[in-house]
Amino acid sequence: MRRDAHVAIAIVGLTGLVVSTNVGVYPRSAVAVEGEWLSNMFPTTAPIALLAVFQLGLVLLVRPRSIVGCSDHGRRRGARWQSTRWR
Repeated sequence: MRRDAHVAIAIVGLTGLVVSTNVGVYPRSAVAVEGEWLSNMFPTTAPIALLAVFQLGLVLLVRPRSIVGCSDHGRRRGARWQSTRWR
């Protein structure tokens, strides 16, 4: 997928999360709060699914940068570091 698609996934997830928690159907808190008639965590509700979509979009955006850190060069550098540690 292209970067545009990853941005779109993140935007859809965040927009859906904000709308679903501000319309009044679901509570704003993602955790159980005493006195709320509904919890977003169990059973899983639409806001939690939208939160997962938003997080997926963010992970897909960060992925190319994180792969660079795991390149062969990074492993060689780590191997040198391992050789300098106490035995």
